[in-house]
Amino acid sequence: MGKPSAHGKGRELLGRALSRLFGDLSEEFLKENEGFFELVSLKGGERLFSQGDPGDSLYVVMSGRLRVLQQSEKEGTRVLAEIPRGESVGEMALITGEVRSAAVDAIRDSILIRLSRASFEKLVRSHPDLLLNLSRLAVSRLTRTMRGRGQNFRIRSVAVVFSGERLSRKDFLRKLTGALEAHGPVLHINRERAESLSGIRAGSDGSEGDRYLTSWLEGQEARHRFLVYETEAEDSPWTRRCIRQADRILVVAAASDDPAPRGIETALLESNGFPGKPVRELVLVHPGNGGTPAGTARWLVPRGSPQHHHVRLDREGDMERLARVLAGRAVGLVLSGGGAKAFAHIGALKALREASIPIDIVGGTSMGAVLAAGVAAGWDIETYLETYRRVFSRGNPMGDYNLLPMVSFVKGERMGSLLRGHFGGDMEDLWIRCFCVSCNLTEASVETHVRGPLWKALRASGSLAGVLPPAVYGDDLHVDGGTLDNLPVTAARELGAGVVIACDLDMDKRYRLEYDAVPSNWELIKDRYITRGRRLKVPGLVSLVFQATFLGNRERRARALEDADLCFLSPVRKIRFLDWHAFDEAVEIGYRHARQRLEVAGRTWLAPNGTEG
Repeated sequence: MGKPSAHGKGRELLGRALSRLFGDLSEEFLKENEGFFELVSLKGGERLFSQGDPGDSLYVVMSGRLRVLQQSEKEGTRVLAEIPRGESVGEMALITGEVRSAAVDAIRDSILIRLSRASFEKLVRSHPDLLLNLSRLAVSRLTRTMRGRGQNFRIRSVAVVFSGERLSRKDFLRKLTGALEAHGPVLHINRERAESLSGIRAGSDGSEGDRYLTSWLEGQEARHRFLVYETEAEDSPWTRRCIRQADRILVVAAASDDPAPRGIETALLESNGFPGKPVRELVLVHPGNGGTPAGTARWLVPRGSPQHHHVRLDREGDMERLARVLAGRAVGLVLSGGGAKAFAHIGALKALREASIPIDIVGGTSMGAVLAAGVAAGWDIETYLETYRRVFSRGNPMGDYNLLPMVSFVKGERMGSLLRGHFGGDMEDLWIRCFCVSCNLTEASVETHVRGPLWKALRASGSLAGVLPPAVYGDDLHVDGGTLDNLPVTAARELGAGVVIACDLDMDKRYRLEYDAVPSNWELIKDRYITRGRRLKVPGLVSLVFQATFLGNRERRARALEDADLCFLSPVRKIRFLDWHAFDEAVEIGYRHARQRLEVAGRTWLAPNGTEG
């Protein structure tokens, strides 16, 4: 530990680091109070504090990067957030006086400013407004974490590790750098270029030249939106430096290659020589004329199931998608459930494509999940329309009624067969990252599916209790995700969406009661089929189940709509939940509504909500 430099650049860096935490600080304030702040140095992989430790200090990252980890019996160790340069950690425990709710490790060599509780209390007594600024920051961060935005980490440096020799390193790096340049200045740097530009040889760790090179690289990071580090094929000092400096490691391989880890990637997986366990993401490169991805699980399992991306180098959109994910600007499309009413989402998708709005992550609940699968598969709009029209409008997927409904009104065999026939692959084999939500009856929890057989996940997500039998998924029973989360915006945020488009349905329906008690079956039959009066407005059995299912998550839906960057609420009240023949009508309603919303909203909403640009 030590004190920050009392003069010149040291005080300037101190002021910049503290300004996000406490607001604008005068030179006089820094002169008077810099003695309260201590410098803390951490090596990559070193722990700052553990979950359950006393909350006796807060820290500001001057250089480097930290990772926040939370341990629980149910979920194990979970990454909550990453803390880049200029941000703080530990302020909540300092304010509340409680123990640390999570552990914090250094991802790479880091220098922090420490403010102890005693020093903090002295500062607040003389400058009470500091407490207000700090409280606002703490609440803002807590809100982002609760909404799933803790995963939208600010990535500045990317190390690229090639697995196998079948890819052109030059072509991939050129395409990646070009796509990242849409988000700001990019410096692609290998060992030769680093030595040429800095004038320092990238030698062994610990030397004075090594420390200077580290400082030079941090300076380049401050001047560029991205640094793309090109590693060497072997485990060299330069490769280790790239990995230590990186916020993300892209392991790049030809999809047709042997999926077994090899070479430098094996050392990465062992992570003994690479402290801090850098976050890895797998990029599988496919030939431009190839078919749908297959066998992705063979790549993911030996690597611990990291996030993955499918790209074709001759498709600009694929590399642009990868760049948006890295930049925190990935566009997520979330589709709600609603039976046949949800066909309106197809119209919204058509409007989005006409407006050239990209989609990088897609998912939903129930029928919304089924519609999301076609987007993730990369279908063009004509294939999309024809497939869903054939499956639902002509196929009547819920026509296999139970004569003796012990568990459900519908057997569900026809629905399962249709889903298996059109979505028989695995979720990880889709071109676009896809998810769907179901309710786990066994665990009484919401479950987000991102791996495994796609048709099974869709069947689980759409198992409307009472209408379809529960789905067996793994060792548990699952019912319709709309029971608890019919508009899973939070799931999209957790998967990395920086911008979220929420497609929901305006389907609230008020019944004008012309009776004191619900009419009997005989009265309803007489009204509808004998006198044909149709005066008695009574919701049907399926409609009742749908309405009752969605009733319980109104608050969650309101929060989801508030958290989304753009919302569609297609007016589909007059379409019945199981009116599959209303396909074209619902699509047209959704299309007209989305066109109107996009005209009003313009394109400013595409700037990420809650993330830095």
